[in-house]
Amino acid sequence: MARVIKRIKQATASSCGAIVSVLVFVWIAAPDVSAQSQGPSVEGCIGCHALGEPAPVGNNSNLGDLHYVDLHPSGPASLSGYRQINVAPTLVDVTGASLVIEFGVTDENGADVTNIFDSDGRFTLAVLEPGFDPMDPDSAGDPSEWKRIAYERFTEGGVFQSLGGGSYRYSAVFDPTTVPVQAGQTLRAAIQIFAGDIPPGNGWCDFDADLMTANDCATPPSLTRDIVRTDTCNGCHGTTSDTQLREHGGRTEVEYCVTCHNPDRNPDTGMTTLVHKIHYGSQLTQVWLDGEFDNVNFTRDIDNCTSCHQAGPSDADNWRTEPNREACGSCHDDVNFATGENHGSGGQQLTNTFCSNCHPAEGAITPALRPVATVHQGLAREQEGGLYRGPGNGIAIESATFDRAAETLTVDYSVTRDGQKMNLATAPQWLNGGRLVLNVAWATDDYTNEGSGSTPAPAQPVSMSALDVGNTVTDLGNGSYRIVLDVSTFGFGGASVSLEGHPNANVLGDGSYVQIPVRSPVRFVNLEARAPLEVRRDVVDINKCNACHDSGGAGLALHGNNRTGEMQVCVQCHNANATDIRQRPADPGMALDGKVEQSVDMKRMIHQIHMGGDLEQPVVIYGFGGNVHDYSGVHFIGNNANCLTCHKPGTYSTDDAWQTTPSTVDTGADVTDASDDLNISPVTAVCSSCHDGQRATDHMVAFGGTFASLDSEIATPAPEPDAQLLAATALVVLSLLASRRARRYHPL
Repeated sequence: MARVIKRIKQATASSCGAIVSVLVFVWIAAPDVSAQSQGPSVEGCIGCHALGEPAPVGNNSNLGDLHYVDLHPSGPASLSGYRQINVAPTLVDVTGASLVIEFGVTDENGADVTNIFDSDGRFTLAVLEPGFDPMDPDSAGDPSEWKRIAYERFTEGGVFQSLGGGSYRYSAVFDPTTVPVQAGQTLRAAIQIFAGDIPPGNGWCDFDADLMTANDCATPPSLTRDIVRTDTCNGCHGTTSDTQLREHGGRTEVEYCVTCHNPDRNPDTGMTTLVHKIHYGSQLTQVWLDGEFDNVNFTRDIDNCTSCHQAGPSDADNWRTEPNREACGSCHDDVNFATGENHGSGGQQLTNTFCSNCHPAEGAITPALRPVATVHQGLAREQEGGLYRGPGNGIAIESATFDRAAETLTVDYSVTRDGQKMNLATAPQWLNGGRLVLNVAWATDDYTNEGSGSTPAPAQPVSMSALDVGNTVTDLGNGSYRIVLDVSTFGFGGASVSLEGHPNANVLGDGSYVQIPVRSPVRFVNLEARAPLEVRRDVVDINKCNACHDSGGAGLALHGNNRTGEMQVCVQCHNANATDIRQRPADPGMALDGKVEQSVDMKRMIHQIHMGGDLEQPVVIYGFGGNVHDYSGVHFIGNNANCLTCHKPGTYSTDDAWQTTPSTVDTGADVTDASDDLNISPVTAVCSSCHDGQRATDHMVAFGGTFASLDSEIATPAPEPDAQLLAATALVVLSLLASRRARRYHPL
């Protein structure tokens, strides 16, 4: 007979130095455990890492927290104390033999910054050339473009002066007469201020060159190229100085970037080509920049140009009003405009002159026309999806009631589009590839779906079609429908009901239907007469997910736009006992990572995905149809130490992790029976999903964590034990742990 640990709460000691945790064991007789099991586990993590302990985890704003992040809205303080540097050019003089720039510098509070040095600065000067040149008929249709004519550090021989009050002047070595700068040309002088002890700041001044007097930076120029704003980029990349878009050390503003990333300097890295190809990354057909961005997957609709080209800039509509070979070919890189290959009836196009003839800004698709805004269906999907959003619209669970005597669950539901309830039996949105499924998961304290009988995918909820009207679905009239389920095998506790799926729509009017993401609703139901309903923990703010992820305007949408905009739906399937074994090759030798299965428990998987290539062992997950998802190329664009990037406050502590269910890594001989599963203990499952190095995992095991034990061997919280009992058992427990670890790590 082996002996296993009955689940009893750990009681923490006050010191992390010698005795970090008091672990109480109650030994009971049990059958022999699997030979693969690492044996009993009682995690001692909260002894040091609980809130209030010497090395806490769970409050990013606490200076003593191991995940402390300076959460000031202006960004973290630099060594000099500044959180932000704002650079504002006030004058640019191109009248003489030396370019002169005057500018002011302020901090995040608008206070003058008076300690900028020449070593902190540099500038660029670019001219904006109009696309069409009346002297060159072939230039019709060409876009305007910036061309850099000067770049200089403030330490390269010019004169840098402090004018007092946070104002500065730089007189450059660059001589405008050597280009020469011409009167009336639209120029941009852009400044970068950055050093190791101050955050980066960029500023710029656009002006029409006056060769008689200095140019102020208040008069608007006659020509603009204002297409995408930095604020839009930072909607994903982050708004503060530790997370915002930042390249080459101190370039943080699009307006600075374009002064160097000109197509005349390098066609491969002109701003239009560069940005499109980076974000299109994995879908490019030709090798670009040695494949550096091949793993990039844009987390929004790649065919919705307004994801980046948002309203506001003066030239925001250029994406649809000025089609050209550079812009279009940067994504559609299989088109060879020089030969006409893959350009359909458009054939060979050696210039941009005729692009807009076939590609007007908008309109209907015809045999001769492919309007830009129309063929990029993302915007049309977003507009159609909007008909399912707003008060009263969308997929709705109207009621979910449990009949205790009959042990049945009755769910009434409807779908409303543009204020009208839909007929699910006749509406074309549901007859042409639409999908709507009812899921029931349990228990809501932490889903395991025990007893669902799901195989070969373990621990999945009970699912049934919500479109099977006339059979398992009853039409109640007026656009409402009902499903009645037998839940006699569900056991006790709470259950959650969700509706997931999507309508389809003929957005182009050509008879082809595309998926329209619609938010998936969830309703909780109490199946337990003796206790109040326990709603599954809600730890992630879906709006934070939607800041980067979007499909059709509905936010995060996964698995073919079926699970949309609701994390509570995700965890019904991605629970502690779930793995990807169903989708993997039967022979693990054929799997990319050589594994039989991989945990898809949300608390573990989601961290591993976002850590991606920063893990020592990046995660590989097999999805539907055996599709391989290798996340080694993922690099999180935010601060992965800031748990609040995704989490709600007060939901990510070591204490919170310890309250959860161990994560299955081996479903054992029977995937429908969780009792033979090998598991990672709960705190270890969460922490090792980011900290997967050998030193970190050794630390976790040394303090009671396990990477392969039966659920019955892993201690989880129960009522606080008596203090005298703790004192009486502490030394015995620690001795047992020491003995067990000695045998594990130092076999004789």
